[in-house]
Amino acid sequence: MKGIASCLVGLGTMLAQGLGGHCFSCSQSFNVSESGAKIAQSFCSRSCERAFVRQNLKHLTLTDCSRILEKIESLLESSQLTRR
Repeated sequence: MKGIASCLVGLGTMLAQGLGGHCFSCSQSFNVSESGAKIAQSFCSRSCERAFVRQNLKHLTLTDCSRILEKIESLLESSQLTRR
């Protein structure tokens, strides 16, 4: 899981530090306010966003997804307990 976790952190960091209006998938410049992507700052369209995610997470297995989900749920539960 460490390799997968590192991959996800690396992708998240890359997307967070990217220049707004420059698509990570097709490399074109675009108007962020016109993007239909969920991560509108990083992708010019939903199709580019999907293609990028599909390409970069294609090695993720169902087991990896389950482990990641369990970890996220655990972190959320512990943060809720801390807030009480």
